[in-house]
Amino acid sequence: MSRAKFIILSVALAGTALLVGCAGSDPAELKSEVIYTAAELELSSEYDATPVAAGTGGELLTVRETGGFREVVPLKPAGANQNDHVYSGIRLRNCDSVLSFSVLADGGIVFIYAADDVYKISRYNAGGSAVFDTEIGERSSNRYVTAATSLAGETYFVCSTDAGKFVLSVISATGSELYTISGNDVINSVCLLNGETPLVLINGNTLATVNTEKKDWSKRTTLSTVYNKMYGGENGKIYLDNYKELTEYDYAGKISVRLFGWSALGVPPPDWLITTGEDFVIFSAGILYSVLPDTGTGDAETKEIITLASSNPARILSEILAFNNTNSRYTIKVTEYSEDDIDRLLTQMTAGNTPDIFHYSMGDLFTRELSSSKLGAAGYLTDLYRFLDSDKELDRLSFQANILDAAAEGDRLYELPYRFWIDTVAGSASVLGPEAGRTFDEMRAKLEDLSFRGYLFGPGLIREIVLELALFYNMSEYIDWSSGVCRFDSAEFRELLEFVRLYAPESNNANTENELYSIKNGNQLLMRQKVGAKNFLQVFDFFFGDSVFIGFPTSAGVGNSIVYDGSFSVSSATKNAEAAWSFIREFYTPEHYEAEGFFVVPINADALEIYCGIVEEGGKIGAGAEWEDGFTIEFGDTTENDVRRIRELIASLDRVYRVDSTVFDIVWEDAQPFFCGDKSVDEVTAIIQSRIKLYVSEQR
Repeated sequence: MSRAKFIILSVALAGTALLVGCAGSDPAELKSEVIYTAAELELSSEYDATPVAAGTGGELLTVRETGGFREVVPLKPAGANQNDHVYSGIRLRNCDSVLSFSVLADGGIVFIYAADDVYKISRYNAGGSAVFDTEIGERSSNRYVTAATSLAGETYFVCSTDAGKFVLSVISATGSELYTISGNDVINSVCLLNGETPLVLINGNTLATVNTEKKDWSKRTTLSTVYNKMYGGENGKIYLDNYKELTEYDYAGKISVRLFGWSALGVPPPDWLITTGEDFVIFSAGILYSVLPDTGTGDAETKEIITLASSNPARILSEILAFNNTNSRYTIKVTEYSEDDIDRLLTQMTAGNTPDIFHYSMGDLFTRELSSSKLGAAGYLTDLYRFLDSDKELDRLSFQANILDAAAEGDRLYELPYRFWIDTVAGSASVLGPEAGRTFDEMRAKLEDLSFRGYLFGPGLIREIVLELALFYNMSEYIDWSSGVCRFDSAEFRELLEFVRLYAPESNNANTENELYSIKNGNQLLMRQKVGAKNFLQVFDFFFGDSVFIGFPTSAGVGNSIVYDGSFSVSSATKNAEAAWSFIREFYTPEHYEAEGFFVVPINADALEIYCGIVEEGGKIGAGAEWEDGFTIEFGDTTENDVRRIRELIASLDRVYRVDSTVFDIVWEDAQPFFCGDKSVDEVTAIIQSRIKLYVSEQR
């Protein structure tokens, strides 16, 4: 690994770097030959989102509070004495917070800071003497956005007003205001090209220079992506951040290159970023990171690589970094995939280049487009039971048996959730009866009952949405991926279509009543909700009094469903299966759940007991703030009744909410003649059965 070109006074890299790969939609916008590594830099004290700047010698500087004043100090390694290194003896007094500061060509410093009710700009020379201290706006009516100072000392200060306007104030090197530019454009960032020419990012997708003569924007350049922040400016290059990835933009050549994604890199989007154009120092959430191109000489080069594919790796970054930091043999390389990358990933997999680990998040594109059911049936995934059967501490008995059974495809387990939500449907026991579970025919009869003039699930629910829900809740009833058997010509599926047909194809907007009001006023029979906190069950009681959790209508059984909040699969072709398991197994240990918190239901049986023993604090939900006669739903701390009911709900779970957009598209298209009355239900189900059977056969 190459050395950073910034000087951080002997700070050493703390831990093993995280390798990052990019999966961009356009190879021309990707530095595919460059792999970046990120590592946390160990500092002598914590800095809470304070500004960082580079000194004239390349040293990294920040601001700390000492004895009622602010002083500029170098970022230092642990154990070092900072008092010997106060920069230029500059001390800023009567300061609430430093918003930004810049080091000038002559070694002086310009501060933008907040003091009492105003924003101020202050300049000191290299010897520490004050040059000027000037007010530049009231904090009561203006909000600081960003600022930049040229090497010559001219400052560009941006704030937003209470009226929603953005104002750029240009302050001279002597502290006087030269002019302002304001208007309806949102000013996201300002930087100096080569330390001289001011450049602004406006409305997230437009670059413009500042015309000092006309006091307006000039030379506007429209970008293809919306960004939130802009950094740099040296050597004519700027760095654009949309909180997902960092893009290098050559202003003169109008060429953009996607460098890396923050999630895949293992670094949160930064508060501050400084770059030489190749190396980066990033300050984020109180932690300093070094981001460098990997030259193949660092620690990661000597380790074997485990590849991990995810569309949302931000959720597991701390675990990835911990694994890479402590494992002496393996390191995890993360590749973050977007919607546009699925076809490329499938092509790579067909060619034998399958990621070692797949990470799924609730509702992400992997869940929608690369379900473990299909990948497992096609032979891409290994049976995770092999790990449970050989793990002495985390075997099958360590997990809730019914959740494992529901997750399995036949006798194989291709995807294992580490936590999940309970997706349920509740109503009044006095209206529906006390028993759980309702068939499509039973709910169709209720919907057709003339004594009930309202809605089952809400006034705006249309046929397409009902079909999607009915299919995904009951997907395992109609497709067995392990055997390839399809049941779309069954009596149960015909019942599903009969139920869905009762709903209107489009909303007529006749009833715009909010769903919570619709339930409260007795116009809606059922409430659908994902449940994670035990005491949230009291919200159902607020509406129904005697709640019964019947689940979504189904062909048989109780329609309460498992919605994975996070899960893993392992490639059948990986050469590092045991190493992959050693990483993911930590997510299923009671210790991990306790460290992370029990905001949803754990699959580990011991962790479930801890979860059930935790008393969640009560709260309230405001409903109707934007409507007349709003009301508040209050719920108390967890009760014994809440624990009993959550255990019953968990025990009732026998199905996973599985998404397959291809199956839905086929059913939606071929069921239209039945919905419109042009064909019988038998005719359309025969067509649907034939098409989906072919689709399943092609995928296996």
